[in-house]
Amino acid sequence: MKIPALPIRHARRCGFTLIELLLVLSIIGLLTAGGAAVYSGIMDQAKITGAETKIGVLTGFMQNYSMKRSGKYPSQAAGLGALKATGMIKHDDEITDPWGQLFQYGFPAKRGGDGYDLWSSGPDKISGNNDDIGNWRKAE
Repeated sequence: MKIPALPIRHARRCGFTLIELLLVLSIIGLLTAGGAAVYSGIMDQAKITGAETKIGVLTGFMQNYSMKRSGKYPSQAAGLGALKATGMIKHDDEITDPWGQLFQYGFPAKRGGDGYDLWSSGPDKISGNNDDIGNWRKAE
């Protein structure tokens, strides 16, 4: 009795080659790096907008303070602590910019604020340069 011959199986390709895996991983790395750069820029702009918003809120508090005191703003020595003393501000985080620094107050105004200057030192945390964010108009 003769046993029939089994058919020859051809080797099937299973999985990926090392080159294919490295190519996919490098593409994923490039996309992640690009996304991180875009995300970083968006977060920086969000912090600037947050500082501008807080300055707007504090400006409203200063106007309220002034109206209650016959048009007078807090002295340089009292600063933003005057708003806290009146109860308009309850926590220090209300007078802290997005970079963790306290907003700065100057009276009388030297940079064109509304009778006073109120500003954040900005991302570099150094006051007096072009990245300061304040209640004055930016030079265009």
